[in-house]
Amino acid sequence: MPAPRILCVGMATIDHVFRLAKIPTEATKVRASQYVRISGGMAANAAVAVARLGGEVEFWGPVGEDASGADILAELAAERVGTSGVIRVPQRSAVSAIMVDEAGERLVCGYYDPATFDAEPALPLEDLAGFDVVHADCRWWPAARQVLRKARELGIPSVFDGDIAPAAILAEIAPLASHPIFSEKGLMLATEGLGHDERLASIAARSGGFAGVTLGGRGFVWHDNGRAHRIGVPDVAVVDTLGAGDVFHGAYAYALAHKLGTTAAARFASATAALKCTRFGGRSGTPTHAEVDALLARWTT
Repeated sequence: MPAPRILCVGMATIDHVFRLAKIPTEATKVRASQYVRISGGMAANAAVAVARLGGEVEFWGPVGEDASGADILAELAAERVGTSGVIRVPQRSAVSAIMVDEAGERLVCGYYDPATFDAEPALPLEDLAGFDVVHADCRWWPAARQVLRKARELGIPSVFDGDIAPAAILAEIAPLASHPIFSEKGLMLATEGLGHDERLASIAARSGGFAGVTLGGRGFVWHDNGRAHRIGVPDVAVVDTLGAGDVFHGAYAYALAHKLGTTAAARFASATAALKCTRFGGRSGTPTHAEVDALLARWTT
């Protein structure tokens, strides 16, 4: 059986990741116990997850015409992620400084040029027909809007990664996807004014029946055709949560491409993200399909 073809649309960055005993809460100077410089970004991380799981994946996103941009493309190529749809821009590539503490929690400070990510791009939307699933993040939101609308028109399943972003953008774009999946803070922003129990149901009603939210160590909750569901997470030793949500979205898109049901897809994505959390270094800890299968075999939910 040929590998599924998945398109990931959105942000790629250069991440500077520091491991500390504790994330400071006041002005000070601290020394990191570990450091790594690695490519990151929501959609780019999802694309790497798909590739390591065995899928065929293309990344569409803006990358600067600078040394960082060249590094981003080289690292994606090394992971077998196609980059023919990358747009090189004169602005500098996106960059993040990230602190990860001993519990694996992180503080992210990122910079990206609004002239790059808020501009309406010219995309080869006619190429979408060649993909089994489309994934888009909320960072490159004009592109997400274009791609998700076209995917819905073509009947292609799509995953939207709704993280912290302007509320109006999240509320507009999330329902365009067949499978909008939020971070907890992203869902709160997208559903301002609604009660806790109404948040997912309101998005699901507008997206065609499905909406989900990742809750870190508390699991994954989703609404599917009027019914609420919840799954926990495997018991693992957490080292670094950086990129775990991105990996979850990539794994979920991969599961959709294999036509897994919603519960099986949630379980697969949860196991993939949990394994990523056991290794320091952002997306470098993304697991292979064999590693995920081994965890699934011993995980009882």
